[in-house]
Amino acid sequence: MNIRYLITLLLFACPIACLSLENNGFRAELSHVDSKSNFTQTELLYRAATRTKHRLSRIKHMQLFSSTNISSNMHSEVPTLAEYYMDLAIGTPPLRYSAIADTGRWTSGTLDKETFTFGITKSVSVPNITFGCSTSSSDDFNGSAGLVGLSRGELSLTSQLNTGMFSYCLTSFFDTNSTSPLLLGPLAKFSGNTVKSTPFVKNPSRVPMNTYYYLSLQGISLGTNNLAIQPTAFALQSDGTGGFIIDSGTTFTLLVKEAYLAVKNAIQSIVKLPLADGSNVGFDLCYFVRSGSSPPGMPNLIFHFDSADMVLPVDNYMLVNFVMYMYY
Repeated sequence: MNIRYLITLLLFACPIACLSLENNGFRAELSHVDSKSNFTQTELLYRAATRTKHRLSRIKHMQLFSSTNISSNMHSEVPTLAEYYMDLAIGTPPLRYSAIADTGRWTSGTLDKETFTFGITKSVSVPNITFGCSTSSSDDFNGSAGLVGLSRGELSLTSQLNTGMFSYCLTSFFDTNSTSPLLLGPLAKFSGNTVKSTPFVKNPSRVPMNTYYYLSLQGISLGTNNLAIQPTAFALQSDGTGGFIIDSGTTFTLLVKEAYLAVKNAIQSIVKLPLADGSNVGFDLCYFVRSGSSPPGMPNLIFHFDSADMVLPVDNYMLVNFVMYMYY
C-alpha cells in the first residue's frame, strides 16, 4: 500500500529554521533513494515493492539471532536497499557525506568520537559524537558513506543527542523532486486537538530486535467493518518475536497472513471489477479499470493502535497505475 499519509514517530511538519540544538533542535533533509530519477511510475512501484520484500527478509533473518551470536554471519545473501539518505559532515573542518538514515538497522565496529555537523542552509555542530568504522552490519551501505542510526540503540544518533524526541514527514515515493524533513529535539514537539499519540512498546529481550520501534496494533477496520483478526496476531511475544514495527526503511505496510487475508477479503467483498495480474510490480490483488471510468468509492482503512486510530483514506491503500487498480 502506498503510504503517503503522515507516518512519523512524532507527527509534526514545520519549516522553522534551526538555531541551536539546546534551544530549538535542528532540521535535516532526507532524500529518497529514487529522488532525481527518471523512473516511470511502474518502475517506482516495482522498486518500492522489491525493497520492502528485501526488508522483510532481513528482519526475519535478524530474528534468528540472539545477543550472544551477532556476528558477520548476520550479513547474508539477502540484499536490503536503502530508502532515505541524509547529508551530514564529520570533523573539523567538516567533510560532507551522504549516509543512509534508518530506524531499523544495526552495525558494529571500531569506535571513535568526532564533531558532527547537521543541516545545510543553517547548520548545527555537535562535538563528541561516537561513530565507528563498521566491521559487521545488518546490511551493506548501498554505495553510501555509512549509516545514520535513528533506532532505540544506546549509540544511535538520537540516543547520543539525548533530544528526547524526533520526527519525520515522508513524501510520496512518487515525488522524486522533494526532500523529507527530519526534526530532532524541541523542533519535533507537537500540540493541538488533532494530534493523536500511541506509546511505543519495548521488545523484552532480543538484540538487535529490541532497538526497533514497536507499536501496539489492536485491530484493523475497513470503514465500519471491524475485521475478524485475533488480538494475538500483532502481539509482541516474551521471546521478542512477533509485534508490529514502525520503520522508516519499509515503504509498504506488511501484515501477518491472518491480517492480510482479512483486509484482502474485505476489499474483494466491495470491489467487483475484473482481476488483473500485478505480479510484474510485486502486487497481489489488482483490478482492471476501464479507460475513462472512475475507480469505485472506498471507505477509510483504519489501524486501531493503543489510544489512537490511524485513519488512512483510499489514496493510502489503493494505487491507480495506467489501466490497473492495485491494492498492496
